[in-house]
Amino acid sequence: MGNANPRHRMLATLFDFAIVFAFSILIMGNAILSAIDTVIHATKLNIFSLFFNSLITGGLILVFLCLYFLVIPVYWKGQTFGKRFFKIKIVKQDGSDVNFQTLFMREVIGRIFILLLSFGFSTIVNCVMLCASKQHLAFHDVLTSTKVIDVE
Repeated sequence: MGNANPRHRMLATLFDFAIVFAFSILIMGNAILSAIDTVIHATKLNIFSLFFNSLITGGLILVFLCLYFLVIPVYWKGQTFGKRFFKIKIVKQDGSDVNFQTLFMREVIGRIFILLLSFGFSTIVNCVMLCASKQHLAFHDVLTSTKVIDVE
């Protein structure tokens, strides 16, 4: 099994982000209504309601993100819905299955933390690395000794 096509990796990531975005929009409905109400009637109660709704919404989205990008791939042997759709999966460099610790380092440190530190520039660097390198590895793959391969 060879390393996955960079196009499939990028499309799988977009697929996953579309799922996360759709779920987030559904969850944010109450917070959005609370924000509109606060803009129209800026009372202390409405401001507190907006704060509380936003806190709950953010927490639910964070839990969903952890389940989607950390827990599901552990049980689905390195796959999310997007990776499953495009028939690719994350494995360690030696070909063994990834575990929670590896996925945490890969997704939280290698993607999100670096993305925030670089103000999004790391996304461009990752795309260039995926397309230009012979092994099609991104920064988070190099950092965690993982790779994405085709599934038969």
